[in-house]
Amino acid sequence: MIRCFRKSIIVTAAIAAAAAALELYIIFFKDFILIWTRPLATLMIAALGILAARVAGNLVASAENTKILGYLFRDMDPDKFVSAYGPVAEKTRKGSFDSFSAYAYLADGCSASGNPGKAIEIIDRAYDDAKDKGKILPYYRTNRLRYLLASGRYDEADREYDKLMEDVSGKAPALRANIEKVAQPMKEFLDAYLRGNPDYSSLTDEMSYSKILTTKLEAASLVLALRKREGKGNKEAEKILSSYPHYKSCL
Repeated sequence: MIRCFRKSIIVTAAIAAAAAALELYIIFFKDFILIWTRPLATLMIAALGILAARVAGNLVASAENTKILGYLFRDMDPDKFVSAYGPVAEKTRKGSFDSFSAYAYLADGCSASGNPGKAIEIIDRAYDDAKDKGKILPYYRTNRLRYLLASGRYDEADREYDKLMEDVSGKAPALRANIEKVAQPMKEFLDAYLRGNPDYSSLTDEMSYSKILTTKLEAASLVLALRKREGKGNKEAEKILSSYPHYKSCL
């Protein structure tokens, strides 16, 4: 992610330049170092300089990335996030895991800003470009399921859930359990909306207790959709959603 932020590029270049200057000093000006030891010293400085530059650059890039993600996950201002993070995603190395992750975050922002259709386009394109599709497939399916729900495309979401469960059936037990736990509230919504199942307690629990703000807001939107379908409201869901006016549910 170093290449995605101006500050991390500057820090990386500055440390690399300092290492290069020290190399030149040793080669041409430091008289007490024996000539035959100078190549070894130069190689050591080059190796340490490259390592230090990469470590420092990655730390700065991580800090900058976290700062912008805060617009979405802390401030819940998806429009500001999308505007700031779009250029970041575009600078990632196409096909890499970092690129998929960046575009997944960008898709989350688009969905939260009231454009889940755009979110689906972004996550589909990111998955198509990804090199290691098997590794990211469960996460791709989970995100796509969320965006389909936000779009009100419940029949498609139901089919997407079935594909997700099929995809994780042969995965490691820990991964499968984690994906099933994440998808459970969405499954409850689909069962309630499409098949009349009255129990969606995991969804209401997620709305009430989730510590992840975007997850809490998505759950509140789905609970409200179910209650409106019954011709009723839900004061808790309405209060949660009204507390974050920048979040635009598609209900």
